[in-house]
Amino acid sequence: MNWLIGALLAAGVAADDPMPPDPEAVMAVPEALADRAREAIVSTTTNRTERLDRLVDFLHSRQGLDFGYSASPTRTVAETFADGEGNCLSFTLTFIALARQAGLTAFPREVNVPDQWRREGSAILSVGHVNIGVDTPHRKAIVDFEPDLMRAQRLAQPFRGRRISDERALAHFYNNRAAELLVAGRADAAGAWVTQALAMDARFEPAWITRGVLARRRGEPELAERHFLVALELDEHSVNALVNLVSLKRATGEREAMQRYGRRLEALAPDDPYFLWEVGRFHRELGEPGLARRALERAVRLTGGKDPELVAGLVELLFDLGERGEARRYLARSMDAVHGHGSERAIEHLVQLKKKL
Repeated sequence: MNWLIGALLAAGVAADDPMPPDPEAVMAVPEALADRAREAIVSTTTNRTERLDRLVDFLHSRQGLDFGYSASPTRTVAETFADGEGNCLSFTLTFIALARQAGLTAFPREVNVPDQWRREGSAILSVGHVNIGVDTPHRKAIVDFEPDLMRAQRLAQPFRGRRISDERALAHFYNNRAAELLVAGRADAAGAWVTQALAMDARFEPAWITRGVLARRRGEPELAERHFLVALELDEHSVNALVNLVSLKRATGEREAMQRYGRRLEALAPDDPYFLWEVGRFHRELGEPGLARRALERAVRLTGGKDPELVAGLVELLFDLGERGEARRYLARSMDAVHGHGSERAIEHLVQLKKKL
């Protein structure tokens, strides 16, 4: 069973916290961090533009926090300080909390990035991005934490994002933690986190998708559909909502509904391997092997043949089409590449297909 969670800003190992902290606790600055920031920033200048520059330096320099990148788990400000690392959301929350203590006007921003999905075990995760806007009397700046300097410069362009409320940024935080728990197989613990995300912002589409995924994993397909449809009402172009609906309707055998959502999904056409994989499965279900092959071949190329489940889907399709030679060529090119990628179950599936061919 594969499922997709929408618009995460991180994914991976779940945090140990069984229950979500209060919103105030997420952005609370530990006293030790506040003291260091005052010494390095506030006490050195009253000029707010200079304070901004010194805050950036404080977070990145060895004399300061020497902040490093870590995709997961998504951390509170206190956890970020303790660990000295975090993802873009952890960095954003920490930067904003320290900036406000330094008298700066700082706010979170959602950044428009191309659809980017990645697999974590049985889950396919849609990954988003946030950064920070800062207004001073003499400068409007965007601060972005992205290990790739060139990409960070592109993401920091003003037109690439929009200002969001603290509540929506915190909804991202709680939704991330919920998704991390789901990936770790702790669905019962994830429920409280996604509920808290929606308490922060009831119109936060990714949390409705996470809630739908949670309902589906609990064996409640009708409830899952209702949650996915709320997400689709909030964003009629939501690839994540439509992928989940197509997958759900395939699993429940509702062919007409699967076709309806599948056609809407096709019209969005993002060039992403896991989107194309879902489109390929959709066309195969409809008895359109040529269209299925085109989508699956593109998906395999985009992943460099490293995802065993994508390769297996294409090989099985080619086998059904009677193109055993082509199926063998894909397997031969992919068997070395897939090791270290995907689950052992998926890799074993490829091994069995190789024996079959």
